[in-house]
Amino acid sequence: MREAADCEREALMQLVSFKWLMSGKGWSVDVRRIQDEPAYADSCLRRGAASDLAPLRRCSGELRGLLMHRPAQALP
Repeated sequence: MREAADCEREALMQLVSFKWLMSGKGWSVDVRRIQDEPAYADSCLRRGAASDLAPLRRCSGELRGLLMHRPAQALP
């Protein structure tokens, strides 16, 4: 079983990747808000998932899965 610290590191790495991929499309992501506000996170992740950029769509799905498993974060 993976340690909580490993999961947090993976989530942070995905979040950074997501932020840069979104930035490449001209979309801004507030890292603090995406971690603290489920509605904001959902909005950002939906936008990324609808992108024409395959790596961004993949990253959006992976990040959604990681954030949903965090105790302090629950996405709709």
